[in-house]
Amino acid sequence: MEVLAELTDLRAVVSDPPYGLEFAGKEWDKLQPKHAPAGRRVGKSMEINPKSVPKMGRTPTGYGFPKKNPRCLVCGRIQYASERSKCQCEDPRWDTRGYEYAQEMQLWHQQWLGLVYEALQSGGVLRIFSGCRTYHRLAAAMAEVGFDEIDVHAWCYGSGFPKSASLSRTIDKQAGVEPIGEEPPSLGMANNPEWNTLKRRLIMPPPTTDGAKYFVGYGTALKPSWEAVVVGVRP
Repeated sequence: MEVLAELTDLRAVVSDPPYGLEFAGKEWDKLQPKHAPAGRRVGKSMEINPKSVPKMGRTPTGYGFPKKNPRCLVCGRIQYASERSKCQCEDPRWDTRGYEYAQEMQLWHQQWLGLVYEALQSGGVLRIFSGCRTYHRLAAAMAEVGFDEIDVHAWCYGSGFPKSASLSRTIDKQAGVEPIGEEPPSLGMANNPEWNTLKRRLIMPPPTTDGAKYFVGYGTALKPSWEAVVVGVRP
C-alpha cells in the first residue's frame, strides 16, 4: 500500500495477493483491514446489518459455508474427530468467526484496490489472482471500489494434489481399526509442524470394514487444478 500510494498513470496491474485461506495458519494470509492512508479511496462503507445475515443453522465461515467442525485456535486440531486427532486442550478456543470475518476480508481488498484505482489510467486493466474459495470477496471488493467489466478467468494446471481425506480409511478409523505403524510425513506442507500437528503419517491396514471396502478410492475433495483470475477495468 505504501508503494501503490506513490504510483500514478498505470496502464495495467497484475497481482497475486494473499487469498485469505489462512494457509498453514500463517498470519500473512489472514486478511483483516488496516487503517487506510488519509485521502485515499477505499470504497463504500462496509457496515453490517445483523438482520441481513442469512440463517444457515451454524456459523458461516469466511468462505460462505457452514463451519460444522471448528478448529481450535490453541492446538490447531478440530473439535469432532477420533481421539488421536481431535483437540485435547483443557481450555480450547474454537474458531467460530462468522459473517463479519468474510466482510473484513472484503474490506481488506477494498483498501488496496482503492489505491490501485487511483493509480490506473482510465481504461486501465486489473488482473488479480485469487483462491477458488475466496475470489468472490475480491470480485465484490472490485465492484465496490468502482471497477467495471468484472470477469473471472481461470489459470488451469496439472500439478497439485487434493487436500482431502480417504473415505475408506476414515470409515475404518471410526469403526475402531487401529494403525499398523507410522512414518515421516511426505510432501513439503506435511513436514511443516504448523500444517501437520501430528508430525507423522499413520499407516492404516488394508480396508477392513464393509463400508471401507465399498469406498476405496473415494475422497472428500476435488483436485485443486485451477485458480481464479479476477479481471476488471477502470472506467
